[in-house]
This record gives sequence, structure tokens and C-alpha cells, in this order.
Amino acid sequence: VDEAHKATGEYAYCKVISLLEAAGAKFRVLGLSATPGTSIKAIQLVVNVLRINCIEARSDDDPDVKQYIHDRQTEVVVVKQVAASKAVERILDDILDPVLKRLRDSNALPSRLTGNATITPYCLIQAFKFYENRPDRDNSAMGFFTAGIKLTQLRSDLHRHGIGVGRNKLLQLQNERQRGYLASVVRSPQFAKLWDEVQKASSEVDSTGNSVHDRLKNNPKLSKLQEILTEHFERARACGFSSRAIVFSQFRDSVSEINEVLNTSRPTIRARHFVGQG
Repeated sequence: VDEAHKATGEYAYCKVISLLEAAGAKFRVLGLSATPGTSIKAIQLVVNVLRINCIEARSDDDPDVKQYIHDRQTEVVVVKQVAASKAVERILDDILDPVLKRLRDSNALPSRLTGNATITPYCLIQAFKFYENRPDRDNSAMGFFTAGIKLTQLRSDLHRHGIGVGRNKLLQLQNERQRGYLASVVRSPQFAKLWDEVQKASSEVDSTGNSVHDRLKNNPKLSKLQEILTEHFERARACGFSSRAIVFSQFRDSVSEINEVLNTSRPTIRARHFVGQG
């Protein structure tokens, strides 16, 4: 099995192993993963599920790996959120608070999920999978899971990708036909306030037509990226070297933003879209 770390919960790998054992089959599993887990506990769970009794691990420094990889230096650059992003996230947190309170009142969230600020979409998805199989579940709470997952995902996107991507996600929520509690959220005055705040800070073309200025002002990652790449290519040119760079991003919307901003630094930077499957 490839991507062996997926062998948790109701994933197909788990079911296949259970069926093989139930049939009394004699079998051996070879599991492959480049990212087996972020903790010993997570790795042990996969080991248990796949009935693994021997682990072969290789690092970048192992002789049979090292010959195939390049030396790599990693530098983490931390940028601060701008005030506009913080204001938008505060409004979003106010919308999210009653959703999470309702789930807690229904005893639908694990006790470890105490602080709202650290709850992720993954946390809620896992809690939902567990709760929907409980015989004592409150069916009226199920719609609050849907709303909570959507809103925490929106919060994550805003935090990681900036106002521009957040605006597109909000627009998508408004244009889609919503059901249950999420529909009432989208129609609420708080959501209208959130939309107004995002529009004020978004990267739409302003009265002077200076959209790139707006993008840089409200997304510090973009300005830092432009600064780092400009320095990189100017240094390479000064040393007489030819160089290229790849900027990875999760969303196509943010790829367009990045491309537009970087191309204002031509001819030092000549950016191109490169979009994978989707």
C-alpha cells in the first residue's frame, strides 16, 4: 500500500486488512510512506492497523538515499498579519463561536477541544465522523458540524493565503445554495459585516487602478516573497549565474495573485503560471 499513513479510521486500507483477517487469509503487507506521521503515537496507529512487524526507515543522510538527492538549506521566514486580516478574523470568530457552543452543548466535541482559536477543519471532521455513529446523537446538531467545518476552513484560508483568497471563498459561500444552520449564517447581519470588511481590505482594483498595491498592502506574504525573489535574482545576475525558482501554493486563486505581483518586478522576475491537476 502506498501512502501508508492514510491507514486510519474508515480508510479503505483498514477495511481491506479487516476483511483479509476475517477470511483467515495468510498475507503480508508492505507499506510505503514519505510522511509516516508527526508523532510516535500517529506512527504506531498505522503500524497497528496494517499489522506491521518491521520498519525500514531512511533519512537524507543514508548512503543509499544520499546519492539521489541534492543538498538543501531551509530557512523559515515568519511574517506578521496586517491589521485588516486580524479585523476580518475577529468577525469570523464571532460568527463561529455560537456554532462551536452548540456542538459543545450537544456533547458533540471531544473534551480536549477547549479553545476555539485552535480548532481546525480536520478536528471537526474527525469529531463529526465519531458523533454520527453514536446512538445518542442529537440529529439537530449535525448541521452545526457542516457550518463549523466551512467556517474554520475559511478562517484557515484567510490566515494562510490572505484577504484575496478569503474574498473568493466568501463569494463562493454566498453563491452556493446553503442548507441548515449555514444558510442562516450566510443571511445574517454578521456575515454581511464580514463581507463588507473583506471587501474594504480585498485586492480588488481601487479608484486609481492600483490593484497590486492593494495586494501587497493586505498580504505581507506576497511582499516578503517579492523581496526575497528580487534579492535572489539580482544576486545571481551580479555573480553571472542563471537561476530559476518555484513558488508552491495551494489555491489557483493565490497563484494568480502571486503571478500578478511578481511580474511587476520584470525583467528581474519573469513569472509564469504552472498549474497541476485539478
